[in-house]
Amino acid sequence: MLEQVHDFKMNETVMLTVNNVEIQINKHFAVAISQMIYNTYVLDNNTLKIDIETKVESEETYDVLKEILQSNKTEFECNDTIAKDLFYI
Repeated sequence: MLEQVHDFKMNETVMLTVNNVEIQINKHFAVAISQMIYNTYVLDNNTLKIDIETKVESEETYDVLKEILQSNKTEFECNDTIAKDLFYI
């Protein structure tokens, strides 16, 4: 699902807010991993903030999500609740 997008620098960031928890990530990474973010970017390439509201059962989910998105980790440990939360996000 990786999409090619022009007109932004590699160091540009976007603030991803999930249920009022802010996570700063590279804009090119955000556009590549989410069709919703890609569509938002296409409509307005000056977008600096993406807001997502969804059901999250475990507060630990946000820490795991930050590890994945900011550290580009490919492996992490989590329980079933966190895995389900990540799926919803």
